[in-house]
Amino acid sequence: MVKDNELGALVEALDGQYVEPGPGGDPIRNPNVLPTGKNIHALDPQSIPTQVSIPRGFLQGRLRSACLNTCLLGVALYYASRHRLPTCFMLAWTPACVAWQ
Repeated sequence: MVKDNELGALVEALDGQYVEPGPGGDPIRNPNVLPTGKNIHALDPQSIPTQVSIPRGFLQGRLRSACLNTCLLGVALYYASRHRLPTCFMLAWTPACVAWQ
């Protein structure tokens, strides 16, 4: 089941030739990722958003807004008790779950 054209595609790309795009990811979940050596993309625009994902997206937006508000409240409480802003603050959101569905 090993299929690849990674070296060939690399040589073609370095030579300025066109490298065919294709899906990336796990070949068990999506056999269309083989052969390798394509100009990969993580998201298939034909598969998202689905009818199921649209209401879930609205819910995620509300949840993330509530999360951000909670974080900002935490910063405000920190400032109120210490009279200075935190020296660092991090909040990270990634769409990785979308790429694997």
